[in-house]
Amino acid sequence: MSYGIFVIIGLVCFAIGVLIGVKLLKRKGIITKEDVLIIAKAFDLGLNIIKELRLENEQRIREIGDIVYDAIQYVIAVFDDKDFDELYGIALDTIVEKCAEFGIELNDNRFNIIYTLLEFGLKKVLEIYQ
Repeated sequence: MSYGIFVIIGLVCFAIGVLIGVKLLKRKGIITKEDVLIIAKAFDLGLNIIKELRLENEQRIREIGDIVYDAIQYVIAVFDDKDFDELYGIALDTIVEKCAEFGIELNDNRFNIIYTLLEFGLKKVLEIYQ
C-alpha cells in the first residue's frame, strides 16, 4: 500500500494548522503583519536555497553570499549619505557585475536569493549604523 497519500494529507493538515496558528497570533497581537512577511520571505529564501543546493552548486551559492556581503560593505563605506533604495540599486548593480566577472550564471532562484540577502542584509547594516 502506498503511503504517499498520507504524506500529502499530513502536509496539507500541517499547512492549515500553521495558517490557523498565525491568524490566532495576529488576532491576539502577539505578531504583526510585518513579522508574518519576514517569516514568509525567510521560507521563500529557504526554498530557493534548497532548490539550488545540489552538490555542484554549493560553491556557487557560497560565492554569491560572499559577493552580496562585499557589495553591502562597499555601498555602506562609499555611499553613506544615500537612502536605502539608492544603496540597494548600487549594490545590486555591483553584485550583477561581480557575478558576471566570476562566471556565475544568475537564474531566477539565484536572483531571488540575491534580492532577499541584499534586502535583509542592507536593512540590518543600516539599522546598526544609524
